[in-house]
Amino acid sequence: MKDDGFAPSGTDSRISAATRNLIRKELAEHTPIPTIVKLLMQQGLSRADANYAIDVVQSEGIMGPDAAGPSPAVQGALGLLGGVLAATLGGAVWAVLTYATNTEIGIVAWGIGWLTGLAVVLFSRGGRGVPFQIAAAMCAVLGIAIGKYGSIFLFANKESGGELSPFDPRLIELFFTKAGEWFSGYDLLWVGLAVVTAFGIPKVRTAKGVVLAEDAPAAGSPGAGPSSPPGLPPSETPPDEPPRI
Repeated sequence: MKDDGFAPSGTDSRISAATRNLIRKELAEHTPIPTIVKLLMQQGLSRADANYAIDVVQSEGIMGPDAAGPSPAVQGALGLLGGVLAATLGGAVWAVLTYATNTEIGIVAWGIGWLTGLAVVLFSRGGRGVPFQIAAAMCAVLGIAIGKYGSIFLFANKESGGELSPFDPRLIELFFTKAGEWFSGYDLLWVGLAVVTAFGIPKVRTAKGVVLAEDAPAAGSPGAGPSSPPGLPPSETPPDEPPRI
């Protein structure tokens, strides 16, 4: 968008209602500004137009002062924290279920992937993109490892009469030296599904179907406005009407 000398204003008629609503929705969900810019660019706006539209909507005062969400560093830390907490919770639940049923329920491992991916997005207040995807996938693997280790501990503790500590060096050494035996091909299938699921949840979304400018009715259809003034091609906007984003 060319610099025409005026500051962003809530009355700028070049920004369609659909574009405003999309920006307001993403700001309300605390989506990072760079992510909103990508969404708008996927809808056909240039980077300059996308940033301008966001500035206008923010200047309207509809959103709070913290609408842009936390800084990227804080978002990353919060997302990682959420992923680790979800991995710990999911792994513990899987371990208890395995011990209680004496059966390893693989689909629970898949659920750990879903849980960690969701936690990364929620704790980071809408953080999306490759760094968050990698964090979610790593936390999914961590959760599955916790579940495996927890179930081994519960069975070993039962055999030892309840005298075994979860941090017993012998148990830790056994887990890592026999890691290849704990993960069969069947296990790796669920691990793969969990990682793919976790990696996909924080992916940058594409807002499909969002119209950036109101569709003009086709010529001759009900509700269509007057035809282009004489001397102007049908696709050209009259000079007194500013282009719309």
